[in-house]
Amino acid sequence: MNSEINKQPSSDFIEGQLPPTEDPGVTMGVETFGAEWEIVRLQHENFRLQEENTQLRRELDETNAALVAAEERADHDSKTNVLNFTAFMKLLENEVDSHFAEDVVVVGFIDINAFKEVNDKLGHLLGDSVLEALAKGLRSSDHIAARYGGDEFVIAGKLTNKDDKAQDPQTRKRTLNASQRVFENRVYQIIESTLRERLDEVGMTVADIKNEIPDFGFATGFASTLDGYTNAVELVEAADSAMYKVKRASKIKNPQT
Repeated sequence: MNSEINKQPSSDFIEGQLPPTEDPGVTMGVETFGAEWEIVRLQHENFRLQEENTQLRRELDETNAALVAAEERADHDSKTNVLNFTAFMKLLENEVDSHFAEDVVVVGFIDINAFKEVNDKLGHLLGDSVLEALAKGLRSSDHIAARYGGDEFVIAGKLTNKDDKAQDPQTRKRTLNASQRVFENRVYQIIESTLRERLDEVGMTVADIKNEIPDFGFATGFASTLDGYTNAVELVEAADSAMYKVKRASKIKNPQT
């Protein structure tokens, strides 16, 4: 038999590999195809990573928004949406620490008189309207306001005397005392106006409530660093004490019809 017929193929050929070629065109074509395929693969991988990155950014934004909302809820009273007392005290402490040297910080304590009777005789919906009216007014001011609990609220403001350096101590104190009275009157006006507006929405007046509950009204007390108090706790306690003195003396600031 012909010796060429009996010649066995190389092991490389049996294993499925192409026989070696010395044609440079074939080699270059294979290398070019491999490079182009790698480019396509990398482009797809880059696109996939960009999509994943976009999704991760979206999830991060949603998480951050949820965190901000949770912190907001944690700092606010759920019924009235003013600050809760814990958040109020943190801000008040910062105000006192930051402005004690040059400014005066004043705190007001506000209590709704005969609020339980309002709920019992006129209904909780009207009671809620009174709470919401007071809270809305306090929120609309430029001051820090919070619900202390139940029917009690607190508010804090800063009094700045621009002419402080040109005044002697007695003149400065008189000026700041006058500013504090302005602040207190502003709080009264807020209480009166917002309550009147809210009651008007439900078809009632302050007089209607007082006809049923003569003791209905508000008691307020104020204290400031001008009185010698040096920290947030002292200010709140002093304002609370002043408010209860007003209640005991029956000198209650009632809203006018």
